[in-house]
Amino acid sequence: MWRLGALAVLLALVEFRLAGVIGATLYPDALQQVTNVTLGLPDWAAWQNRLLTSWMVRGLSELSGENRTQSYPAFLFFLTVVKNGSFAFALNRLTRDPVLVARYLILFSFACIALSDTLPPYPWDYVDVTVFTLFLAGVFRGAGDRYFSLLFLPALFNRESALFIPLWMALDATTLLEGGRLNLFSLRLRRPRRFLLGIGLLTAGAATILFLRHALLVREMVFQTNPEFARKGTFRLLGNLKFLVTQWFDWSPQLNGLTCLLCVGVPASVALYWKRMDDLLRNLSAVLLAMLGSVLLLGMFWERRLLLMLVPFLVLMPMHHLHLQGKECCRPENQPHGAPGDR
Repeated sequence: MWRLGALAVLLALVEFRLAGVIGATLYPDALQQVTNVTLGLPDWAAWQNRLLTSWMVRGLSELSGENRTQSYPAFLFFLTVVKNGSFAFALNRLTRDPVLVARYLILFSFACIALSDTLPPYPWDYVDVTVFTLFLAGVFRGAGDRYFSLLFLPALFNRESALFIPLWMALDATTLLEGGRLNLFSLRLRRPRRFLLGIGLLTAGAATILFLRHALLVREMVFQTNPEFARKGTFRLLGNLKFLVTQWFDWSPQLNGLTCLLCVGVPASVALYWKRMDDLLRNLSAVLLAMLGSVLLLGMFWERRLLLMLVPFLVLMPMHHLHLQGKECCRPENQPHGAPGDR
């Protein structure tokens, strides 16, 4: 296990170095934007509920004094190590195959590097990846409702994407997508307790987010720093679609083409393998599409960091699918029979 830990740290160094080359000059601005959340002065009102890492960054910067600017990248590096380490630990518990874990850890790390933005990622982006890594590990391990509830509570104060956890719980408790069909008229509850808990957490989580944004927000700073951009509003579907069309053939060093490829490739892959998936993967695929749709509707697609939360899904779901195929091929009834003379 220590070898996997060393590999996680080494990959974190590579990832952090490349991210630093991309956006190190903007670390002071990012630090100010994150600490402004604790003052009720975020760039966007949607950031106001992201209190967990914002207060951690503010506390660390105050402890660092004059070295506060250097403390921010150090904190990001720590979160990178935690992100890679949690992935290696979770996957090792699932497979007990260190070689396989090392391969997927490298893939996972370089997928995060590929989505490195021209801006340094905010700390809640790193925690997001860790949260969904632990979430998927629990799903594939068959964890109980307590596990997902305990994971949801701190994640809610990191970023609103935590709401996708109870969304999956409610979906997993029904037969909505059972057998690869949309069973609206034959819908039944397989796990009533999980369904009620998922709906309850989803409702309470959304209400908490709206309350924090209303109670703690003093002013959206974007109306001062970039008023013309702020007037475009919250919903950015049309702007994102225009971006995807204009950037489709732009394979520049900024890797805008990768964003376009994910936007088209993820739904296409889900559609292609839908009938071959088990119900567990179908429910996760529905959540994955909902996450991608939320970025398309509310995010800014030219900020690739918003897609970082998809990386655990894009790495672990295909691995789980291949694992299921391997088990299916090993069944005696699926083994090829030799010629009569071979017996």
